[in-house]
Amino acid sequence: MKLITVSEYAKQEGITEQGVRKRIASKLVQSMQLNELTHIAVEDKSPNIIKDLKSKIRLLQSNIKSLKLESIAVMNQNDYIKRLESRIDTLETKLDESTAKKEELYEKVINTVMIENKRE
Repeated sequence: MKLITVSEYAKQEGITEQGVRKRIASKLVQSMQLNELTHIAVEDKSPNIIKDLKSKIRLLQSNIKSLKLESIAVMNQNDYIKRLESRIDTLETKLDESTAKKEELYEKVINTVMIENKRE
């Protein structure tokens, strides 16, 4: 709790000093007389603000950690995908080679059969 003057409270709340005095009269705010000035007791919000900011910082730090872990997982997945793509390329090359060999063998067999048919 801290004490502020009526004019400071009015600026803080965005009301006139007359409005502040009405709040004092209706007991909506706690006030006291010191050195011929009316002071109003208000709750000091700075410790709460600090706690809120600290909790926000912790939350953001945990979010950063989780995002870093996710990015590492994605990088690992990208590496795995690259290895799979390389393997697929290798297998496609082997498939093309074996298809070409198969066609050559079919042509040889067909030629051989045709040559034998002509001899007969």
